Amino acid sequence: MNGKWIYLAQRNPRLSREQFFARWLKHRQLGAQPAMAAEFVTATYCAVRPEGPALDGLTDEYDGVGVFALRHLASIPLVAQFLKQDYAQADEKRFFTTTSDNFSIFCAEEIIREGDDTKVVLLQFLRRKMEVGPSDFAQRWRESHASQILQNKNFAKPVSRYIQNTVIASPPGFGYSGIAEFWFDGADGIADSVSELNHLMADDFIDQKNSFCVLTDVIMAKPRK
Repeated sequence: MNGKWIYLAQRNPRLSREQFFARWLKHRQLGAQPAMAAEFVTATYCAVRPEGPALDGLTDEYDGVGVFALRHLASIPLVAQFLKQDYAQADEKRFFTTTSDNFSIFCAEEIIREGDDTKVVLLQFLRRKMEVGPSDFAQRWRESHASQILQNKNFAKPVSRYIQNTVIASPPGFGYSGIAEFWFDGADGIADSVSELNHLMADDFIDQKNSFCVLTDVIMAKPRK
């Protein structure tokens, strides 16, 4: 099973959104050790839209989302170790509010619907209800919840890819159980799918009050090989 590294970024308040995005992408030039770089399948940098359709839980609290597919779950410790490097953290403090190890989430990735990468991505950060155990959440999310999406004709056309990321490690205070990625062909597809997406967020094993979603535009991506 592939690993996944996802983080929610807030910009240093001294920077405008445009300055932040430019500085964030420049951070890629720091580079990484060849052994770690080889563990990445994709690297996607997403800018959070400051406003969007009437989606339940939609927030603009964050400025960017980093989405990185890793070759294996065994890749995660190496990435986590890299985030502690002094030179990487020193650079991050110039454009993030804090260093990325404080807001990085590591997951097990499962591609539910394969398709082309697109420029518009909706990400749902889901918490399970307290009375629902982690295994029960994972099973219901993967089976009945995913089936609703795959069998829904309103999703058949606009959603190119659908990925479920089961959280296996996150910083204190995050507590999300799963992160869903919906790769849409365009903003119109999201507008047409609002009612279906809101229904999914209200599923009876999801703590809707403490879950949220962000609507993003891909500003840079390392494509799949």
